[in-house]
Amino acid sequence: MMGVANANKQLICEQYKTYLDIIYHLGNKVMLTKQLWQYAHELGLANNLAEFYSQITKLEHSEIIRKEPFSAYGKKTQLQMLTLRKYGIRFVEGKENSYCVASVPKAASNERILVSIFKNCYIQSKILPRIHNESKKVTFDKIIDMLRRDCSTILLNKNEGVSYLSQLISNNRLQPYLLIPEINHVLAKMRIVEQKRLEGLKKGSCATVGKGKGKLFSSSDVNIDLIFPKTIG
Repeated sequence: MMGVANANKQLICEQYKTYLDIIYHLGNKVMLTKQLWQYAHELGLANNLAEFYSQITKLEHSEIIRKEPFSAYGKKTQLQMLTLRKYGIRFVEGKENSYCVASVPKAASNERILVSIFKNCYIQSKILPRIHNESKKVTFDKIIDMLRRDCSTILLNKNEGVSYLSQLISNNRLQPYLLIPEINHVLAKMRIVEQKRLEGLKKGSCATVGKGKGKLFSSSDVNIDLIFPKTIG
């Protein structure tokens, strides 16, 4: 069976850009269908469930997303999860072709979707009501703006602690409440950890084919006092 032409995929992505932005940024490329419907309802992207499912089916048939059952503790549930496929990721990231992006792996664990569920439970129960109170109308940009105002970590992925703390100490609004010297101390130690991790990744990339990827710098090698010094209570 022939695949969907890229020109058609592009049109579908442009038509449903907000859905892709929500899945990518608020769910780290995965999201429960039920939670996406809540956004669709709040943002006025679909008038009813029938229209919403028609939109999702179009995205699925256009090979922009994939839909699969959500499994918990080794058992399938009645819930469905949506995952961005490579073209959808490419569209959001503005990359020239799908070779420039990595696909979302079908991991043995469901950590990624569980984190997405928890993040979006928080957004839908705490952030959306606050937006209603402030301006009545919910938009994707207003969700992002409020999360950034809160200095929330929801928009961050793994291994972004250094950039997050750097942003915190440069925030004029927060500086009177922060222990800047202690945070700088933590940052210095975290940069050491980050550098050792990068060295481990480089070692892996240079490993001989068929002999593994080398030993990465694991969390077990990290002295917890480097990350959380005793001076910080």
